[in-house]
Amino acid sequence: MKRQSVTGMMILTALLGAFVTGCATNGAPKTACVSEPEFLTPELKKQNLLCNPSFEDADSYAWTLHSHIGNTQAGRIVPYAKARDGKRVAFFDTGTNHWDLVTFMQTVRVKPKTKYLFSGWAKFEDVALGEDGQHGPIGVNLGIQGTWDRSPALLLGSKDWTYISHIIESGDRTTLDVAAKLGHWCNGCFGRAWFDDLCLIELPLLPDECKP
Repeated sequence: MKRQSVTGMMILTALLGAFVTGCATNGAPKTACVSEPEFLTPELKKQNLLCNPSFEDADSYAWTLHSHIGNTQAGRIVPYAKARDGKRVAFFDTGTNHWDLVTFMQTVRVKPKTKYLFSGWAKFEDVALGEDGQHGPIGVNLGIQGTWDRSPALLLGSKDWTYISHIIESGDRTTLDVAAKLGHWCNGCFGRAWFDDLCLIELPLLPDECKP
């Protein structure tokens, strides 16, 4: 009888520990780093703050297209057989006549002084710098429109679906203009890019092994 009580207590303690850990990390896995796609568990993805994050609603006004040269055809939502999630993607194409800086932007309400994870998948072809690439080789990226805040990877050339992530600190802001981008700020590009399965979540508390 005593042995059964001890065994039961051990099981209860283990379950309680798992429950506490799950609450502390808010669904974040204990082993995946925040820069890895495995970090975004199904539980975390349910907290996505973006509207139409996989571009499945082609008629949605959630995303706003911006083209540095005013090319209304430089970005659009299209069906794509090789989409990462669903059947549609955001597609950018600068053409070959002039470099461009193309973005799909969405304004999202956020909490001040809070960290957020902005992530998604991009595929790109023949991405090269335009004439004004004076501030470093910035190609495909995720970031905040109108700022230097962007993902660190310098994605140029051609590559199949690639996971991109970026941690954002809201500071005193209550909204963020998050954007999927081909080019950045004063850095225009040539090329084509596909974006899909974007996600913006409040960054949960992280165990030490998960921190960037």
